[in-house]
Amino acid sequence: MMIDVRMAVPEPEVLPFGGTNPKGDTISVNGMYLEFNGKPWYPIMGEMHYSRYNENEWAREIRKMKAGGVEIVSSYVFWIHHEEKKGEWDFSGCRDLKRFIEVCREENVMCFLRIGPWPHGECRNGGFPDWLQEEPGIRLRSDDPLYLSYVRTLFEKLGDAARGQMWKDGGPIIGVQIENEYSHTYKSEPDGAKRMKNMVTYKQMAIDAGFDVPLYTATAWGGAACPDLVTLPVLGSYVDAPWGRTTAEMPESEAFLLVPCLNDPNIGSDLKLSLSEAFTCDITRYPYMTAELGGGIHSTELRRILVDARDTAAQAMCKFGGGANCLGYYVYHGGTNPDGKYTTLQESKATGYPSDLTVKSYDFDAILGEFGIPKDSYGYTRRLHMLIKAFEPEIAASYTVVPEDSCRVAADLETLRYSARHNVAKDCGFVFINNHVRKRCCAEHKDVEITVRCASGEITLPKLTVRDHDMLILPYNMQLGSAKLLSTNATPLTRIGSRWFFFTDDEPVYNFEGEAAEIVTLSEADSRRAFKFGDKLYLADCALFEKDGHIYAEATGDCDITVYGETGDPHTVHLTFGSPSGACTYTELGDGEYMLHPVYPENGDDMLVEFDYSGDKAEVYEGDKLLSDRFYNGRAYAVSLRQIGSPAEPRVKIHPSLPAEARYFDVPAPVGCELRGIRVILVRTLLVD
Repeated sequence: MMIDVRMAVPEPEVLPFGGTNPKGDTISVNGMYLEFNGKPWYPIMGEMHYSRYNENEWAREIRKMKAGGVEIVSSYVFWIHHEEKKGEWDFSGCRDLKRFIEVCREENVMCFLRIGPWPHGECRNGGFPDWLQEEPGIRLRSDDPLYLSYVRTLFEKLGDAARGQMWKDGGPIIGVQIENEYSHTYKSEPDGAKRMKNMVTYKQMAIDAGFDVPLYTATAWGGAACPDLVTLPVLGSYVDAPWGRTTAEMPESEAFLLVPCLNDPNIGSDLKLSLSEAFTCDITRYPYMTAELGGGIHSTELRRILVDARDTAAQAMCKFGGGANCLGYYVYHGGTNPDGKYTTLQESKATGYPSDLTVKSYDFDAILGEFGIPKDSYGYTRRLHMLIKAFEPEIAASYTVVPEDSCRVAADLETLRYSARHNVAKDCGFVFINNHVRKRCCAEHKDVEITVRCASGEITLPKLTVRDHDMLILPYNMQLGSAKLLSTNATPLTRIGSRWFFFTDDEPVYNFEGEAAEIVTLSEADSRRAFKFGDKLYLADCALFEKDGHIYAEATGDCDITVYGETGDPHTVHLTFGSPSGACTYTELGDGEYMLHPVYPENGDDMLVEFDYSGDKAEVYEGDKLLSDRFYNGRAYAVSLRQIGSPAEPRVKIHPSLPAEARYFDVPAPVGCELRGIRVILVRTLLVD
């Protein structure tokens, strides 16, 4: 197999986006990649909805996102969360946008606000307040003066909350997304030329409201309006389509091909009246950026999707290997819908959506779940982000090459899926191989020998056996400090000083030109346990985060953490959890209802109660107030009692199973209406060092 990466490349066009903060830090954009302080930059962005999370936990969760490699926290702004009743604005509690931005600043992460006016995000009416939809004679998502007057007020309110926090002011806000999926969709302006004009109007209204930022973006899939050089197009991809209207299993997805698959035909298909595969801007003028790379996916009443961590990992790697120069996850962190004063705030058939969603839960099967619990995808994506940051200049300024014999058909599970990203200036790069396809088995490939034809000559990688579910990123001709690594069968993880960390479960092969670099080879499993903080690498089975220069663990029991420094052997830190400080039992009330009897920890521990049940849906109440809910999808349903308000007498209601043909399940669902047991998990924060 041959990949010819010899090419002549033009100088990328400088685009009219960017800005400078008071410290002199610059953000700029060209037609190939973003730049930070004039150097190629590969940003990692993760979505977390501030109004769907307890404001007292924002800082802690952002620290965990940072530990996962996220450097930009993005968030939808839901209009209905702030003005549920006309003229009655609410920026308190979890709706305190000003405080959320301040927390981003305090935690030293950048912030990207997706201000709408129509965001969607599985919110009631797509985020529009009921009163707006009921306004006599109004034409929503159009240039109707009445509608625009309300949008102007919204933007001004948001601008007031964000005042002084723009990048140019020394704040964290580097970007704003205008509108969302603004194409021939539900309640969109039907005239394409008018949609393009409206986008210009929306952007100017945002600027007038104070949103003077380096980056303005718009979702571009499905023929959405994205006027050239007014907004940067951002793209997306999901591993399944829970918003679909079928109970059939989805066909193989193009998300797992190593090709520049830019226009995912599934996104937003629930609300699209028609779908265009054409872009409304010249997509070749812009860097390939994602804003909705599914870090998970939500379950609906109709479709119960269970995302395998490898689905998330393979999709992200394929976008990376297919040329994406920004990984933006939707959502990286799940949440809980806030209480509405007049309605519930979830999307439902009652509001015109094709399926019902849970009233409270927006877990989304995300990398960090509804209550901050890491999924297995946390480790998979974290290691990918470490690799990107270790080789950021080489990667961001590289071009993607897909060989003719690489698989290009989603349903083809026999042909090898491989590509390369090559940095022409440095004549080095990476070969990508993906052999994971969601819910499928891919053929094993033995004695795979890939040769890369570079300007400086041919480099042949060590022979490989590519097994089902393998995901490999193999560098060639790559500088590791003063040493040059010609080829290897191991995937890089990160760098600590002059020491490099790679991982493989095969016998590692490192071919150097001359002097070799110091390399520590980890197992594939250990690579998913790795965290990097400063000049140390930590291997842990729990979530780690940094606060005030110290490393902490969110532990559920005793644990050992392996710590590597720049030199010498690793050492082990043993963390002792200590005695349990909380408990919970339950009694049956009848008709699928149960009373919980929690004894809350007195030392600040979080107490999760995990429900093992058979049924269609589980709900937790205090009195008649719904606190939490979850459709059965095969994933354990664990509720943080502290985060839902520490109810004194929470009550669990199990809804009976429905006929199997009425739902789609990724995994078989147990039939019945019964709470079969609970498991109490205490989460304690322990100092590592």
